[in-house]
Amino acid sequence: MAKRRPCLVLSKKSLNQKTKRILICPISSTPPVSILHVSLPANQKNITGTIVVDQIKTLDFRARHAQKIDTLNDRDLYNQVVHLIQTIIEL
Repeated sequence: MAKRRPCLVLSKKSLNQKTKRILICPISSTPPVSILHVSLPANQKNITGTIVVDQIKTLDFRARHAQKIDTLNDRDLYNQVVHLIQTIIEL
């Protein structure tokens, strides 16, 4: 449990600052094994792995001492993750 784990922050910075919480998808080092797992692009500078869309979580970023390690600049990938989340939660 003491190991640091990377994640993709989905929530907006303004909301994060007000609530002191972030909405995240964890990032795994294992290759995708489901349509709900999305590979990070190879051009990410500081992180590699798979976004695990079906394990959405919220956490207190201050209590967890969260640190930003990279920025996802691929808007299409972000939109793909959001679309998968919509697929999961829509009626």
